[in-house]
Amino acid sequence: MPPPASSGPASAPVPPSLVKIAGPILVADILAWGLYGVLAVQVYIYFLAFPRDRTASKWLVVIVFLLETAQVIVIARDMFESFAKGFGHPDAITALNLSGFSAPIIAGTVGFLVQLFYAYRIKVLSDRHIVPLIICFLAVVQLVGAFISGIRGFIGKDVRFLNTITDRVGHGLFNATSAACDIVIAVAMSYYLPKLDSGVRASTHARVRRIIRLVVGTGSLTAAVAIIDQILFEAFPGTGYFLTPAFVIGKLYSNSMMVIFNSRVEFNSEKDETTINVSNNSQSGRYPQRNVYHISSSGDETLRGVESEIRSGKKDFIELGNR
Repeated sequence: MPPPASSGPASAPVPPSLVKIAGPILVADILAWGLYGVLAVQVYIYFLAFPRDRTASKWLVVIVFLLETAQVIVIARDMFESFAKGFGHPDAITALNLSGFSAPIIAGTVGFLVQLFYAYRIKVLSDRHIVPLIICFLAVVQLVGAFISGIRGFIGKDVRFLNTITDRVGHGLFNATSAACDIVIAVAMSYYLPKLDSGVRASTHARVRRIIRLVVGTGSLTAAVAIIDQILFEAFPGTGYFLTPAFVIGKLYSNSMMVIFNSRVEFNSEKDETTINVSNNSQSGRYPQRNVYHISSSGDETLRGVESEIRSGKKDFIELGNR
């Protein structure tokens, strides 16, 4: 006897390639939220350790953090639309929803602000205008590419349909100029900082080398992610592979900026002892010794010390961190 027919609506068949879209989207959302947590901690440490930083630096941090907060809120909304409200419907998984805003537009804007931050620092370090202008030009082009890609996301509405010439141009502009800009920044910082490092004490020299490593490392990372994003977009059309790096590149920019800001933080460990009173039996207990870490933000001991020493040889130097 055949089983009774179901009275409910027939479910849509799930295409075998759906995992190529749903998987990268899910991984991208998880990574974005994880990196947002890292960013929130860095922002908290920054405002705790450097309350006297210049107002422009504080506003930059606040604006970037608000943009990243808006992105994760939109990401959470899209996750609900795709995996909860649209559960069982393949078209809900492949729908872009507000991804055009959360991925290229916000990520491009954050990258633009961070690249301008580096352009200003390089101008101060080098007392030249050509390299900063090149960085600014590349930053503007990548922002234009980000907006083109984002607008196409709203028009196309489905990740499987992002294969037009406009899509390729917008995505290519965004990723190619982002990578080029990051490489120029890393090379420029590696060139100008060592020139200002001669004749200073060993501790200052070590701090300058640390800054160089941070800038080169973070710049290489963001450039590599942009290149990987473009390769995945071109090599696997109609899939969501490229969405994973597209969603996290903005978080990498913001976190790399905060790493530079917080590179002045020093953690000093010392032994301490804590005593407590037990009220219910009038006895006292004692915790064993523990490590207590204090955040040190003394500018004279960190990059402000670098500034004062290098200014003896170059009066126009302004510390990378902030003041």
